[in-house]
Amino acid sequence: MGQSLSKLLDDPEIRTAAETVYRHAEQSDGTVQWQDVRDELTATQWARLIQTEILIDANGRFVIDDPTAVEEALEETPFPEAATTETNGWSTADKLAGICALGLITGYQLTGVREFVGQSVNVVLGPLEALFPLYAVIAVAAVITGLFSTGIQARMTDRDQMSKQRERLQALQNRISAAKARNDETALAEFEDEQQSLVSDQIGMIGQMIRPAVWTMLVTIPIFLWLFWLLHSPATAINATGMVFPVLGQITWTARVLGPIQAWMVWYIICSIGSRLVIRKTREIANSTA
Repeated sequence: MGQSLSKLLDDPEIRTAAETVYRHAEQSDGTVQWQDVRDELTATQWARLIQTEILIDANGRFVIDDPTAVEEALEETPFPEAATTETNGWSTADKLAGICALGLITGYQLTGVREFVGQSVNVVLGPLEALFPLYAVIAVAAVITGLFSTGIQARMTDRDQMSKQRERLQALQNRISAAKARNDETALAEFEDEQQSLVSDQIGMIGQMIRPAVWTMLVTIPIFLWLFWLLHSPATAINATGMVFPVLGQITWTARVLGPIQAWMVWYIICSIGSRLVIRKTREIANSTA
């Protein structure tokens, strides 16, 4: 069964499930039931353990067919490493985007940068202000940023890779727990290198999670600065009459609601959060019916 078992454990889903039931069996009387592991495994993982005969029925409970072989296979066969590609680092374009984003952030403090960005964006979005009331302009701006940020995250976030990282972490934790349960100091020492490697990979994944945020800022910050410029620049002379807010009543757009947060910012945040929720839900429905 050794070679066949090793091949089965090359599948991260099977390996995680095998380690989980092995740990529970070691900590009990050698048997395991679905109720014991239902919080850690999916029904599919449990079924695959039975189908592959890693688990066999023993009068209503289940036992590992060959615990020694499973233990040896888990220790000898390393958990499948996450693919290491150049995508783990930032490309030149990503770094340039990061530099541009940092430059745009200065617009929150530097009037010159804010004026330049506001006037530049106004060339494209200025007609919106002429056609619609300000509350609609802010809502449209929030929807634009929501569409862009959601699209960027969907395109640049490797969810499969993140899922594999979580599986590796869970599997390692299971193996460490099993080694502690049997007081296997040798195995615990061997797991240290794997743990360090996993931490290094997770740091790389954090960098990958930041990449979409950087690209998103290239759109969200200019639009936000444009709205700020639109409401505060003497050159625009826009009517800052606000709208009626719950509890607050009718207030002007530039009125401070909480600290430095102004009424128009509150409306922008509400529209932004709402639009992103709708966009994500729409994507989920579209993907589920595809």
